[in-house]
Amino acid sequence: MKKLFLTLSVATLLSGCNAGANEDWIYETTGAGVVKYDTVGSNYTYISPVEAKEVIVNKNWLYYISEENGMIKKTELNKDQEIKIDTKLYTYISKKDNKQYSLIQRPMKEEALPTDEIIVLGQESESLAISGDTLFFSNVEEGGSIYKVKTDGSELTEILDDVAEDIVVSGDWVYYSNDKSLRSIYKVRTDGSDKGLLMDDYASWFDVGGNWIYYKTGDTIYKIKDDGSSKTEVIEDDNTINEPHLFGNWIYYLSSEGYFKVKTDGSGKEKLS
Repeated sequence: MKKLFLTLSVATLLSGCNAGANEDWIYETTGAGVVKYDTVGSNYTYISPVEAKEVIVNKNWLYYISEENGMIKKTELNKDQEIKIDTKLYTYISKKDNKQYSLIQRPMKEEALPTDEIIVLGQESESLAISGDTLFFSNVEEGGSIYKVKTDGSELTEILDDVAEDIVVSGDWVYYSNDKSLRSIYKVRTDGSDKGLLMDDYASWFDVGGNWIYYKTGDTIYKIKDDGSSKTEVIEDDNTINEPHLFGNWIYYLSSEGYFKVKTDGSGKEKLS
């Protein structure tokens, strides 16, 4: 799921490609490493030089899919190595010499500091999710089947023999889009039982909040209850909805007209930038 919440100028300079999120920050992988920024689209901070396809931050650890080989890895974050980026001037203060540099003249990659990259699982994976001390993912080497593994690399377990494209974990359930059925959304318990189809629309994006599942089809975001009932339109945007994120009672998205947020009941649409 590619996310491009960065402004076009910063995205171009950092080569943004993918993102994960927690309740406070959006985390974006770039050609220079990993950056974070808030839901307003500000406070950009460079946090790690690791090269990743997907990232998840949990407590003080960054879990990610390696860009090089698809392995699941982790690295401990260090706030002392974070570098704030001035998105008005496109500059930053170097941790190496305390001088100000332009992102164009001196890319963030040159600021990379040594970091320990610990292998959690040496198998090609994608669609990483986390719940507690357990990582859930699609095992590419096993045809896209859903697996789980402890964050220390122990207890590797197959949950379901299926082809999972995107994975979200909420409570005792794993929600996923199925690549064999044109990205319909299914759910299965974390122990592999009670698999069920929730909806058969094409979901280019989805997320779970409370008892609702939010998903994007075309330029419309819908929601359904977690039992598949009560399909309701949240918002349709004539200017195209790109890269949505769910945060609490709000959905944030990018369109050709700017960066917006809208409440999960469809009200309160607001342009942020």
